[in-house]
Amino acid sequence: MDCQQRTRRCLARVSTTFFIPSGFFILSGFMWVDSSIAEEFCAQGFQYVEDKAGHGCRKYTRGDEFIPDGLWRMFYASKKLRTLGGYQSSKRHGTWITYFPSGNKKEKVTYRNGKKSGRSETWNRVGVLVAKGSYKNGFRVGNWEEFHPSGAKKSLTPFIGPGRVEGLAKEWHENGEKALETHWKAGRREGAQKRFNEFGKRLSVLEYRDDMKHGAALKWHTVSELQEEAQYKLDKREGLRRVWYRDGLLKFEGRYADGKLEGEVKYWDLAGELRYVLLYRGGVMTSVLDGKLNFKRDEVDGKRIRVEP
Repeated sequence: MDCQQRTRRCLARVSTTFFIPSGFFILSGFMWVDSSIAEEFCAQGFQYVEDKAGHGCRKYTRGDEFIPDGLWRMFYASKKLRTLGGYQSSKRHGTWITYFPSGNKKEKVTYRNGKKSGRSETWNRVGVLVAKGSYKNGFRVGNWEEFHPSGAKKSLTPFIGPGRVEGLAKEWHENGEKALETHWKAGRREGAQKRFNEFGKRLSVLEYRDDMKHGAALKWHTVSELQEEAQYKLDKREGLRRVWYRDGLLKFEGRYADGKLEGEVKYWDLAGELRYVLLYRGGVMTSVLDGKLNFKRDEVDGKRIRVEP
């Protein structure tokens, strides 16, 4: 018995051996029919309705609340197709496609029993693929890739279930040079995170332990010109921190305890002259040991002095 002869549940799963008459099409195991005859193909107890909530078979439960079934379409106010997908036992099932008002695809993702399971792809408004990967039971799994508007690869993130990152995650500048490398273990940052400029040259290195900053933190103005060195302990600054101007002159030197400045803090101006020596207790400045603070007038080459860079 083919679909023309059946009057119930033809909107649910179909077989390729079925005859598909004019006005029908199939999306991931669901068949759609022309609205003039769609009512005949709704499951028992369901009715075909077209309104702002969407076009498809539904069974009302209380007031305007309803259970959807079979293939479902939703539209923009302009009546252009916005979303196309299927329901099974009132849950999203099979391929769902979302469109921009222009008609270009926005997202294509597979569902199983209401959860994303399978391939997923996302595009921008001009049709360039911006992300792709896979889901399992609603969580990202495997390698997920993102792309710049030019189509060049932007990032690669390895996932293990449920949705946790594991291994080396990478990011690239649009010109193809690496931008960031981060090591992950069981969904938490672990080890050195490295940043690079658009020429692939090192900008910073930051150590992590159990997703917290822990260990050395280094920044560079250029490949050989250090900008900052510091230490972290359990996500808080600890110990000596130094900051340099671009020409290599020291700018700031101070020590931290439990994330707060403690003891003498020194600050140099752009000419290399020691400007301030301040005393901190528990992150609070208690006295000026050398120099005079006057923030309205303390400028060097038009730049306002900051006590802590």
